[in-house]
Amino acid sequence: MNTLLNEELPIISVKKKNIQAVIDYCLENDVEFTVKPKTVGNDEWKVELNITEVKKAVHFGMFLKEIKTELVGMPYVSPLQKEPKKIEVKETSKETIKEAKVKAAEIVLADDNSNIFAFETETAL
Repeated sequence: MNTLLNEELPIISVKKKNIQAVIDYCLENDVEFTVKPKTVGNDEWKVELNITEVKKAVHFGMFLKEIKTELVGMPYVSPLQKEPKKIEVKETSKETIKEAKVKAAEIVLADDNSNIFAFETETAL
């Protein structure tokens, strides 16, 4: 059973320049619609759509986003935004810096102790 039958039909307020795109969409996707002029001005029209399937509703929502139009009575919901990651700065104490310098010095001393220029004496035949 369609769950959308119990809901109100979607209504959009369309300006004159976008009315042709909405009518073309409805004709291409076999969506029943009713167009009524808005009482406020001549530039806007109310379009009521008979959408009873979820897939058609999602597709229509994507179409509305494309033409930058919203449903009447539905507040704009911005996309979810992730909070920026917090970067924790580790405090380095003077002792840890000294320990790191000592370790680095030990590595350098260990490298100096190895004689890379040692030559073996040749034995004469």
